[in-house]
Amino acid sequence: MRNELVVDAWLQRARSNLAKARLGRMSDDILYEDLCFECQQVVEKLLKALLVSLEATFPWTHLIARLLEELASVKKWGDWVLREAKKELAEFYPEEPDGSIPVGWIWARTIPCQNPSCGVEIPLMRQFWLAKKAKKKVTLYPTVEAGQVVFKVVGDGYEPMPADFDPGNGTVSRAVAVCPVCGSAVEAKYSNTTSSRFTSNFVLKMARCPNRILRIRSRKPSLNWELT
Repeated sequence: MRNELVVDAWLQRARSNLAKARLGRMSDDILYEDLCFECQQVVEKLLKALLVSLEATFPWTHLIARLLEELASVKKWGDWVLREAKKELAEFYPEEPDGSIPVGWIWARTIPCQNPSCGVEIPLMRQFWLAKKAKKKVTLYPTVEAGQVVFKVVGDGYEPMPADFDPGNGTVSRAVAVCPVCGSAVEAKYSNTTSSRFTSNFVLKMARCPNRILRIRSRKPSLNWELT
């Protein structure tokens, strides 16, 4: 909060200098170099506001060149931190052959459907939202193919979200699971005692490749769903 107040203070001073510079020579008593000074003050204070917003320190100076050097230094060390972080985290976010890099993980337990004629593994997910903002709504959409659960990505930037689909309703609520294939319910007592034996990890891969494919990977080969 303190940094925000300091940034606002610098911006207010910059706006004040800019307003005076825009007035121009209202009389012959105003020197051009004084107007130039106001312009220099605008740039100086904007740079100081930017440095404060980046939580960087800077020397007591009025030299724009010196402030630009400090800003370049911030970028230099920021890039170094980013490179080192990528090295440290590379094993957890391995790059795929298509160049996509995972940026998040979705974890869920699974249980087998208790309907003898079904038997698919039900991912226990309370909801399916991936992004829920005013201008960006994206969700997983479970469908059934060949008797198996298959996920698609729908919403803004992808194919339209089905009108009758509510991403807020997942496959489990109050420990009662519902099979998305046959619709059978799994009682809370059973789902609580068996889910720990059927654990699987989902990896949501936000692709950086041109076709924007998202993938979900699981420890279990039978649960290697692809999101297209």
